[in-house]
Amino acid sequence: MTTLRVVVLLVAAAKATGDPLAGLGRVAGQTRIEASGALETLMLLADLTSSDPAPTEFQAQARARFALRANHPAVRETAALMARGFGYAELARFSTFLSQAPYLVLSDSEELNELADMLPRANAGFNLDRLHGYAKLVREFYWDAKLGQFLRGALPSYQRAVRRASPAGSASKVLVSLLAPAGRIEFERRTPRPVTYVVLGD
Repeated sequence: MTTLRVVVLLVAAAKATGDPLAGLGRVAGQTRIEASGALETLMLLADLTSSDPAPTEFQAQARARFALRANHPAVRETAALMARGFGYAELARFSTFLSQAPYLVLSDSEELNELADMLPRANAGFNLDRLHGYAKLVREFYWDAKLGQFLRGALPSYQRAVRRASPAGSASKVLVSLLAPAGRIEFERRTPRPVTYVVLGD
């Protein structure tokens, strides 16, 4: 009986610390529609760099909840990257190189090198190291800010957003984001197979 109780507790702990958005998803025709804790972490970091009014009520709630984290090193590094040419599309693409939240481990690939090449320093190795360092800051922010709890509490909103999202043109994958700017962000990944991503902001 004790063994069974330990197993149940371990399963519950895994569910409590896993990506709350990982189970959301549906297939519409040839398109997979889902949400991602990694993407939402990057979108929140970008939003915390902005002084513009939050465009949606959900984003205003998120900004108010995490306002005290606005000086977190991950937010400062996000601002620095955005000042050097990274936009929401590059941050969204970067999120696809990260493993599922809460682990957010960065995977190396030739495509990651392309993002590193966008940074102004001539030393590509330094830029790649910077992106690896950034991934660690993103992971620290996720844990420090208890972002998983916030996303878990917002699950009904994400479920509705995934249900109402429509396939976007020829996209292979649609990522629904309540923290991205309104509208549409599009980018491609070539590996491990060609995938056209569209991020739909609320």
